[in-house]
This record gives sequence, structure tokens and C-alpha cells, in this order.
Amino acid sequence: TSESFELHEKERFFAYANELRDRYPTAVAFEEVDDAGNGLAVDEVVLQAELTWTGSRFERGVEVVVGSDGRIARVSPKSARLGGVVRLERKALVPGFVNAHSHAFQRGLRGKGESYPRRPDGEETPSFWTWREAMYGLVQTLGSVEAFKRQTKRCFEEMAAAGITTCGEFHYFHHALPESGEGDENFELDEAVVQAARE
Repeated sequence: TSESFELHEKERFFAYANELRDRYPTAVAFEEVDDAGNGLAVDEVVLQAELTWTGSRFERGVEVVVGSDGRIARVSPKSARLGGVVRLERKALVPGFVNAHSHAFQRGLRGKGESYPRRPDGEETPSFWTWREAMYGLVQTLGSVEAFKRQTKRCFEEMAAAGITTCGEFHYFHHALPESGEGDENFELDEAVVQAARE
């Protein structure tokens, strides 16, 4: 519950979030484009949505200023400025969502792990083992580090498009493809997941 979070987890959660921010300081950079399509560096971008979540409720008449480093610089009452404003009419501005448990490469399993063996009466019998077989079959079809990375990147792109800005990725599969022959010293699949997330 929210009371339990406030009492027991809030301080630890925000300490961890600040630690991640310090550890990974590279944020999204905003760029405007002139009439010729050339990128123009901007000091800040001002977002003015119809509704903005301010921590306890949605409010009107609020603007969010994003600095050149991609971080929120301030949240304040809406100003009358004309330039550098992104107006989000009929939109609500909320913080990014968190996917706390992801297996990104499993995006390729959609619709493939739901076919189950049938009992004599024709009823399907759900089974972890049929899902496991489908998962290993997916891994076999990926065949290369690049294919594995593409599959993982698609999932991260879908998450970003859905408003997920933070992801806890649980990469449990092998560190490397069997044909690499480098045993426990090769982390090529782990590195592919990290690269896909960064891209």
C-alpha cells in the first residue's frame, strides 16, 4: 500500500534512484531543428500539457522545464513565453513508468508458448515445460549475437514508446552463444542486452 511505501520503502527507493542517476549521468538530450533540418542545441525545453501529475494529483496550468542534460530542471506555474515551448494539448504529462522485471529477448515468444498438450478429452493442459521448449526454440532461431540484440532492442523500443523509462532487466540466459567457445569468460549476450538498452 502507499502507506507501507511511505513508512518503509520511500527513503530507500529515492536513495537508490539518486544512486542510479549519479552512476548513469547520460540522459536524453533534446534538440530542435531549423527549417533546413539542421540540429540546434537548446538550453532547455518547456513542456506545457493540459494536465501534469505533480506528485499527488493532476493539475492544470503547470509547465515542466527540461534542461539540456535531459533532466527535469523545474516544475512551475505555466508562463506566457512564446518560444521553446512544446504544447501538449489534450495530453497529460506523467513521470516515466518502471518495468521492474523484464526478460526483453522473450518478446519473440509472444503467442508461441501458449500451445499446450491435449488430454484424451481434448482439453489443453498448461505446462511450464511446453513454454520452456518454446523459449529454447526461440533462442535457437536467434542464432547470432546481433539477432539476439535486435530482438532485445525491439522490446526496449516498445517499452520506451509505452512510456517506460526505467527497466529492471533480468538476463538469465547464457552469457555467450555455444559456438563462441570461450566459456564463462565471454559475456557477449550480456553486453548485447546493455547495448540494446542504450540504443
